[in-house]
Amino acid sequence: MVTLKRILRIFLAITFLYLLGESFYSWDGFRFYGKFFDYLPILSFTSFVSIILVIITSLMLWMLFYIIQRLFKRLKKEEIALESFILTLFLIIILGISAWKVKRLIWPYNLKPGLELVILSSLVLISAFFSYLIRAKAKEIIIFIEERITPLVYLFIIFTLLTSPLLIHEIWMGQAKDVHFENLNRHSDTSERPNIILVTFDAMTARKMSLYGYPRKTTPFIDEWAQNAFVFTRCEAESSYTSPATTSLMTGKRVWTHQLYQPYGYRAFKIERENLPLLLKKHGYYNIALIQNPFASVSMIEISEFFDFVPSSAEFMRPSTVDTYILRFFIELFGYKAHIYEWFLKRTFVFGLILSKISTDTSVTEYPVELVFEKFFEIVDREKSYPFFAWIHLFPPHAPYLPPAPYIGMFNVSGKLRSSKEQVRGIYLSKLIDITKARYEEFLRYCDSQFEKFINGLRTRNLLKNTIIILSSDHGESFEHDIITHGFPHLYEELTNIPLIIKIPDERRNGIIEDIVEQVDIPPTILDLANIPVPSWMEGRSLVKLMRGERLPPRPAFAMHLEKNQSGQPIEHGTVAVWMNNYKLIHYLDEGKTLLFNLKTDPEETIDIFQREPEIGRKLLATIKDEISRINKWTQGKTPITASPLIGHPER
Repeated sequence: MVTLKRILRIFLAITFLYLLGESFYSWDGFRFYGKFFDYLPILSFTSFVSIILVIITSLMLWMLFYIIQRLFKRLKKEEIALESFILTLFLIIILGISAWKVKRLIWPYNLKPGLELVILSSLVLISAFFSYLIRAKAKEIIIFIEERITPLVYLFIIFTLLTSPLLIHEIWMGQAKDVHFENLNRHSDTSERPNIILVTFDAMTARKMSLYGYPRKTTPFIDEWAQNAFVFTRCEAESSYTSPATTSLMTGKRVWTHQLYQPYGYRAFKIERENLPLLLKKHGYYNIALIQNPFASVSMIEISEFFDFVPSSAEFMRPSTVDTYILRFFIELFGYKAHIYEWFLKRTFVFGLILSKISTDTSVTEYPVELVFEKFFEIVDREKSYPFFAWIHLFPPHAPYLPPAPYIGMFNVSGKLRSSKEQVRGIYLSKLIDITKARYEEFLRYCDSQFEKFINGLRTRNLLKNTIIILSSDHGESFEHDIITHGFPHLYEELTNIPLIIKIPDERRNGIIEDIVEQVDIPPTILDLANIPVPSWMEGRSLVKLMRGERLPPRPAFAMHLEKNQSGQPIEHGTVAVWMNNYKLIHYLDEGKTLLFNLKTDPEETIDIFQREPEIGRKLLATIKDEISRINKWTQGKTPITASPLIGHPER
């Protein structure tokens, strides 16, 4: 047991030092959207799990040492000293972490499995060789190290024990469950109000939908269904990733106004009294939130209390891989905070790296759309509460692009990129871009077929006659400009041009609307369709006039990627795009780089005309800078946030 204690002590100390470094790195990002006392339970959980893993690893290494000793004894060879064994392991860990850090800096993508094995074998041989060279001093070195690391072990254990009450509290408060709220009095004037269903598919770009002119039949049912609906061809998302975009969708505010900038962020500005579901509930609506992607969680942005029914997103997962099982466990354990607790399982962290190597693979999505639609019908059939507002946010066609049969292979028969691990390894390879796009388009086709079943389910329940259905997305998905998927600081059309289809019960009213509209226009449109006054704090404007064939005054539209900024602080980093008429300008704040495109003549955004048409470019750039300046003065408390002459910004 002395041998086991020595191995355990050294590995606990190494783990503690590693966690210290990673914790400071993690805190550097967490402080942008959270508080220190929110962070302590995360560190406690990470420490607790790390100690368990170290104990298991130490037991395995002790057994390995015991087996090697017995083997050498049987072969009548010189026994390996414990100190030499520990020193070899120590060198493997140090060299391994160093090589991994260097690799992350120079090559952020995955290596080929064969190459990884060669590198690992080389590190083991090098460590064993150096350990052999200094074997005479191995005992002296290990004793020297042990004397100095023992206090670290005690600190590690004491910290974990002292912070464990905070962790227990977080687990107790975060248990995932179906939540019912009945804390707001409803008005009685509900008889004439329609049901409203907002369906948003995650990462669905209009640029890949056959409805919007894409040559492949990716959305055949939606194409037909939209013939008797209002189709907006130029709807722009507020951001290129989920959390800020969906917060805009629930508030009618732009990202720089609600100030939820980070993917893991929560508590948008004034969210507790300025949000769409609150207004609907006050006017008699039974609100349902069915959110498959935890990053769009209504609990995360703290508006769950304004919904009557909020199932856990864990209910909409069908795990088949180790990492997804762990994620679902985290969601069940910590609720909407699950993603901030799993930071140590990311591939940038050693445990996540090891997990990614031992994790199982899957060839079918672990987020089936049908699970969410089935839950909707279960709730509606049981509750029979009208009118209702349902926000249904679906994870597909978000990566990994793994539709079930018969959709997989529909647009590309290649056997490549048909599993999650294959896509993680190959999705960024330019030579596989055509296959990558095909897999995404096949996923779109799957989404289209499930949406058809959803509409048929509404029809059989006779719900279509008094239900408004809005189909949209949080943001798009890119396969151009050397950008694959989304979340990068870019705002090209594939990332921002999202579908917006509004179908009202009167099927005689329909049309194609080519005006530039924004994601923040959806909430006021919902209120207008429900005959509820639109509050002054919403920055969006109702699109009902456009649906009636009337005109709206032209104004700039905006999208932004502001992840590197801290909520409540001046905006200094990120990317902002502005649209006006046929022109679009993208400005990168950090680089001072500006791109100008004419989307009418160059819809693929391949020709920068900022130098060719400087007057238009300067005018649009000034629009962005003026708006940022106004927002920054407000965040610094120098001025109230007054109405913008450009976009009708509300006064608070």
